[in-house]
Amino acid sequence: MPGGCGALRLDVPDFWDNWALLRRLRALHVTIAFGTIDVVLLGAIAPHDNRIVGYALLALATMVLVAAAALLCGPARPPHGRTDRQAHPGVRAAMLVVTALAVGYAAVPRSGWATGTELPGYAALVGWLYVAQAALMLILAAVVLGQRSRKRVPAYLGGLGAPVVAAFAIGLGVAYSSAVLYAASYSLDRNLNPTPRRLLPGGVPPLLPPVVYRWAALGFFVAVLVTAFAALLRSRLTLRRRRQGAMEILRRDFPDAPPEPQPRVRAVRDVIARAQQTDRSWPLPAAYAVIFVLILGSAGLSLASIEPRELGLRIGGESLARSAVYLSHLGTNLTGLFAVAMAVAAPYTHRLRAVRIVGVLWDLATFWPRTTHPLAPPCYSERAVPEFTRRIRYLTRHHDAVVLSGHSHGALLAAAVVLQLEPACLDRVALLTDANPLRRLYSVVFPAYLGPGTLHDIGDRVRWRWRNLWRDTDWIGGWVFSPEPAAPAAGEPAAREAAARLVDQRVRDPHGLLTPPGDTVPPPVHGHTFDPNDEDYQHAVRDLVTRLRTR
Repeated sequence: MPGGCGALRLDVPDFWDNWALLRRLRALHVTIAFGTIDVVLLGAIAPHDNRIVGYALLALATMVLVAAAALLCGPARPPHGRTDRQAHPGVRAAMLVVTALAVGYAAVPRSGWATGTELPGYAALVGWLYVAQAALMLILAAVVLGQRSRKRVPAYLGGLGAPVVAAFAIGLGVAYSSAVLYAASYSLDRNLNPTPRRLLPGGVPPLLPPVVYRWAALGFFVAVLVTAFAALLRSRLTLRRRRQGAMEILRRDFPDAPPEPQPRVRAVRDVIARAQQTDRSWPLPAAYAVIFVLILGSAGLSLASIEPRELGLRIGGESLARSAVYLSHLGTNLTGLFAVAMAVAAPYTHRLRAVRIVGVLWDLATFWPRTTHPLAPPCYSERAVPEFTRRIRYLTRHHDAVVLSGHSHGALLAAAVVLQLEPACLDRVALLTDANPLRRLYSVVFPAYLGPGTLHDIGDRVRWRWRNLWRDTDWIGGWVFSPEPAAPAAGEPAAREAAARLVDQRVRDPHGLLTPPGDTVPPPVHGHTFDPNDEDYQHAVRDLVTRLRTR
């Protein structure tokens, strides 16, 4: 396989070497973007001019756009790699020429334009694009449902994570486009809200975004409400059970705790109860199902050119129509505020607990190579994993015992490094992880890459010199193989399963419930934070070093 094309497994060195594939995808995405602009522009001009040159340019732009889309959908690896490397630069060059010709043709002065509410043909193009995305989402959901019955590996949302993420991506992408277009219409329309319910000078119609964008703005508002309601419902419905489980943990860790929950006991209990929410996704699937219906319904209504106000008039009269228009505008504003809030929250993801989830999602997404989308944020692992791998190779050449330690998402990097190292290096390596999200986040969301088989493979590679420290108060990290000793799973070798059960070590948190003598405050709840000077951490390091030196 030529260099730079990536790989499909984490234990293959080329997994992090995808520069050629990234360059190809970036070129094709930009080519398709220019082609879409050309088709929209020429689709409005060619029917107006009714000349062969306009229709010829439109046909040429469409053909190049289809060719770029076909290359994007095709494989970029052998045996098609050489042909593809010759084809996509040609398509890119052809699109640049077509774009230059289209802009030049559009710049030619012409008369006879009739003032309208929207760009001719643009609404139909956007509507069909939205319908095509919804259809692809349905196909993806059908494929996933067909494969789910053949897999027994626990996965996020019962294996429906891919269509759920696709649904959110489509909805959020259209919502962002809607917000940008509404803002542009607002500016170009003399700072008047682009709705048909207002007075304008005679002969000047309002600028109206396509129907699909109006539905997207309304759908974003409803999706926010549904998701917030589902999250609140999940929290309330599971609160009692989570608190009961948390109290059982406290009774086990602190047998001398007061029988009646005191403020300190209730505070620690609630921390543990909140941490358990990560493992409970229901009834969020119901919310995702509602969003699925919203996307499909809005796609159909937009294709039929039925806008929210018109549907409101048909169902509930003028009052419901006004509410639909109001909620559409509110959804547009919320979309813009959401984007601004994410940008403002980014610098504070590791400072403020309330926005820490933004940092978690960012780390979760930017770990993977940009083969899924070349215009995504840079992948930190493309550089970190090869550099760590070279560093560990150097250390194992000069030292007999090397403990590779990873905290939180660093545990994921450490696992990726282990999968890249040779057996000669791994003979001198032990693995220490804490606040580890491998099973809790990555294994269930990305089972094809970090499923139970891969996790056991990591243990086999380091000959089970692996210690994972976890706490019940941690809402991100957790155990990897088993929270408690258990019998070997069916079909698993008993020795291997017994070694896996020794990996996880539960750490009591906090160290005490009551204020110790000579102090003024009780021991803190550490949660996701691990201190290298902590006694449990130091003991794990000493144990791993001893096992390395006595191997």
